Amino acid sequence: MSRREKTENKENKENKVSDTAGIGRINRNGIATKTISGVVILLIVFSALVGFFGYRIFTETLVNQYATDAGSTASTAMDIVSGDDIKWIKESKGTSGGYISTVDKVERLCNSSGSTFIYVIVPDKTDYNHITFLISTINKDSDYTRYEYGYYRETTNDDYRQKYKWLMDGEADFEIVVRDKGYIETDKHITAMRPMKASDGEVKAIMCVQKQLDALHDARRSYIQDVVLIFLILSLTTILFMSLYLHNTLIDPLRVVAAEARRFAEEGVKSDAKLTESISNDDEIGLLAESIDHMETQIHDYIDNITRITAEKERMGTELKLATRIQENMLPNIFPAFPERSDFDIYASMNPAKEIGGDFYDFFMTDDDHLAIVIADVSGKGIPAALFMMMSMITINNQT
Repeated sequence: MSRREKTENKENKENKVSDTAGIGRINRNGIATKTISGVVILLIVFSALVGFFGYRIFTETLVNQYATDAGSTASTAMDIVSGDDIKWIKESKGTSGGYISTVDKVERLCNSSGSTFIYVIVPDKTDYNHITFLISTINKDSDYTRYEYGYYRETTNDDYRQKYKWLMDGEADFEIVVRDKGYIETDKHITAMRPMKASDGEVKAIMCVQKQLDALHDARRSYIQDVVLIFLILSLTTILFMSLYLHNTLIDPLRVVAAEARRFAEEGVKSDAKLTESISNDDEIGLLAESIDHMETQIHDYIDNITRITAEKERMGTELKLATRIQENMLPNIFPAFPERSDFDIYASMNPAKEIGGDFYDFFMTDDDHLAIVIADVSGKGIPAALFMMMSMITINNQT
């Protein structure tokens, strides 16, 4: 083997190794990458939707629980101070022993129930733009200041104003206000309100219980963290599972098919082992492997036929060339034909339509004064006509 052939073989082997390595590398535009990316995107969208609706339901549930607890606390506080007590509370001006004892009881309830404030107010029924505090308690762990008896201030907002009116007019037995957006004086909170009715059925004041929503926000923050953690776990699990599944059922079989197709395209030699023996997929990939096996067989048979036909054609071409030379040698081909004769010159040629033909010519002296010229046109062309031509020439020569 020459040095050039050795170099070419080495380069071909290196190219095959490079191609095989290219098949095994992670392809960013490959089927597995696209499929896993699509699944992860769907998982992100699904998790976002679940997280969003779950967040709303979770928040609503917790707010309802806060409202229920605050409402129950308000009902308990109304067992301590009722609508009938409003009259003597106003008369006491917040200085009597009974008033102080009542405030202490409500304050203990405020601490034991985990409420931030428990207070009794009387709205200004002319426009509900102001409220007056009759009782105000504050949780011992709170940093806020308790309002003294008779503290007069503006109503916080229109939401409070409207609900004060409904409660004072007897149109509602329970109302809540949730303040967790915008500017809030006492941080985010929920306030439950119940009307305090006297024995005559008239609403004398409103019992209010306020709870901060710190625990709600902590719970929502924990919920978001849990959703993110679960999403990450699901994403990693999905990527791992899909990678294994796709590689076993799709990528690896396709790589085997691609490698075999590339090998056959480069070498043109039918593989001894069929793809269907190494690929057990009962799907489109299995059908593709079966088709490639069938294609290799057909191409291999076709190449064999072409090779055999080409060899036969070359053999026939060689034989025809030999027959052409024999035919040319049988015809007179030295000119002038009779160089010893000075009284005439003879030249002749024949150009058959095919490699060999049936036409021929000949000339010879029958005696010193007579020249015989033979011009023949055998019917047909090709080898049969050439055989007949040779027989005719031999016959004529034998008769002279």
